Amino acid sequence: MIHFRFLLTVMLCLITASDSARAMIDSAPIRLPVVVRDEHWRPRIEEKELLHLDESGGFQGRNFKLVLGKSETAIRIDSEDPELRLRAATVYHHLTEAHHYWNSLPGSTGWNPPEEQITIRLEMTNGFSDLAHFEHDRYRQEYNNALSIPSGRPRPGIGVNPWGAEIWFRPLKVIDTRELPESGLAPGENPITQALERLTAPIRNATLQRLIQSGLSRIFYPELQNQTFQQTLFRQAGTLAMMSLLLEISRRSDRFFLEKTFYLDTAMIPEVIRHEFAHIALSPRLALLQSTPVVEGFADYFAADQGDHPKLADRIKRYSKSLPKNGKNRRRYDPSLERMLYANSDFVLSVLWQIRETFGPQTNRILLESTRYLDTRESGIRDGLIRAILEACKTACDQPARDRMRLRNLFESRGF
Repeated sequence: MIHFRFLLTVMLCLITASDSARAMIDSAPIRLPVVVRDEHWRPRIEEKELLHLDESGGFQGRNFKLVLGKSETAIRIDSEDPELRLRAATVYHHLTEAHHYWNSLPGSTGWNPPEEQITIRLEMTNGFSDLAHFEHDRYRQEYNNALSIPSGRPRPGIGVNPWGAEIWFRPLKVIDTRELPESGLAPGENPITQALERLTAPIRNATLQRLIQSGLSRIFYPELQNQTFQQTLFRQAGTLAMMSLLLEISRRSDRFFLEKTFYLDTAMIPEVIRHEFAHIALSPRLALLQSTPVVEGFADYFAADQGDHPKLADRIKRYSKSLPKNGKNRRRYDPSLERMLYANSDFVLSVLWQIRETFGPQTNRILLESTRYLDTRESGIRDGLIRAILEACKTACDQPARDRMRLRNLFESRGF
């Protein structure tokens, strides 16, 4: 009897040890292929360890849960769709790195790591509604972009549950550039039109003012009219009409300057993933869903800073056929850049990156402090961003008096 008990004890120990070993194997880190950048900033697929995954077998863990479309169930790690696995692993990996990056920034960011999981939706074609969460179920599917949305608390009784902050990644869709006006993208933004607008704006404004003055003179001082006066009036009107016609022709010439096709696979581009998480991190001060040049520029900057590279969506043609953003662009300020049309241009990114090149490690502290003085809806570039950075420098710069002068010189060099 004693021998039987001894043997039983030994067998139980062996079984327990075997279970423990199996559990150790099951909990081993999961490595999956993801899209990353190599040392030359080229995209490549490389196996990476996915951190903080739970034991559900899905792409979900401590901070993120990845789902497909409007589903609330995590995408399975063993999904039979290899493209979906690659997208999910790429997004999860870069979001985890972005979360770590923001936790390492100075404490004055306004960033507090969310206590709840952030839901990440892949292949999401719906629009967003702050009342119903999802919209456009039956029409106008959306492609080729990504969107960070705020949490929502809809009215009770309408059958919609509350939701937390989310990030949506749209599917890729190849679009013929001839369809761009119908796709919601602004026409007339080819480089010739932009150059003509900058070149002719002062002349058009001055000619229009002279034309108005001449017209008023004709009304109130008819005795001063003569043949020369009338010739001048017609010449001014003709100049204004010719410039307007030239601009209109250029605006209709996009197809000669743009690629024949356009597409953007946002879930496969590391900087886009970082950009969207930056929106979430900055949202306590720069509210989500306000797409302005300043708001987008801040998200661009922190995505570029995390990657330690001034270019975004560059040299990644397999997943994007659109214009990359370049933080090295030294374009000078023009009032037209304040328009919402330019929310996704790289001008603000280039200004912030130039500050980084000038001020080094203290830059992030200055920029994060500046968000205290920005209003999401009202703050433009000249009267919002520039003033906010100069104000933040009073407390965030190493030597405020000297550094504010350096900032003023930098801003003057950019046309402010």
